[in-house]
Amino acid sequence: MKNVSSNQNLSIMRTDRRFDFLRILPLAFCAIFLAGFFAGCGGGNSMITIQVSPPGPISMDEGQTQIFVATLGLDTGNKGVTWTLTGTGCAGTGCGMITSTTAPQITYTSPTGLTAAQVVSLEAVSNGNSGATKTVSITVNQAPQFTTLTLPNGSNGVGYSQQIAAEFGVSRTPIRQALQRLEFERLVDVRDGVGTIVTGVDFVALRSVYALRLRITELIGDFSPAPMPEEAVAD
Repeated sequence: MKNVSSNQNLSIMRTDRRFDFLRILPLAFCAIFLAGFFAGCGGGNSMITIQVSPPGPISMDEGQTQIFVATLGLDTGNKGVTWTLTGTGCAGTGCGMITSTTAPQITYTSPTGLTAAQVVSLEAVSNGNSGATKTVSITVNQAPQFTTLTLPNGSNGVGYSQQIAAEFGVSRTPIRQALQRLEFERLVDVRDGVGTIVTGVDFVALRSVYALRLRITELIGDFSPAPMPEEAVAD
């Protein structure tokens, strides 16, 4: 009898423990939920993420502008973002300027008057989670400068071999476009394998065109337009 009674008591104790566990389990879930909720509303929220567009690295000339947008994930408290601008060998406006330090979208303006290329770091930090940060590396290049200020005159039918030099990241494209424009104006002749040659002047053709234009001017005076009828003038 004692063994039966002991087994029954043990079974009852196990049943009570199961009921106690089932009663405590919902309370534990509520406590976890409330802790996360208050952490997101009042303190930091480690679940917040941040992305910056464009992500970089960015290369731009001095004095140019670029728009950056910060996107926050799980920022239920709308804590927002803070932007900071730093650089190597620069401080304050010497690193450039941003339109706001707290707006989700800002415009960055690169500095001017550089003596060398400069690397600037633009950092976005979540106000709700200081561990959520994104940094964009921006390389600011000097404005293009041409070192060849004067060029010698060319000769008709002779290849022009003077080198056009440029500094600070200027490619051959703008120089090639300038030569193409001169070719369109028929001032130079670009020949493959030869080079760019100043076009010659056909003085016989030029004299003929000049004489033709003089004759047209005389004919304009000889064939003056007929006077308009009076009824057309009245209308």
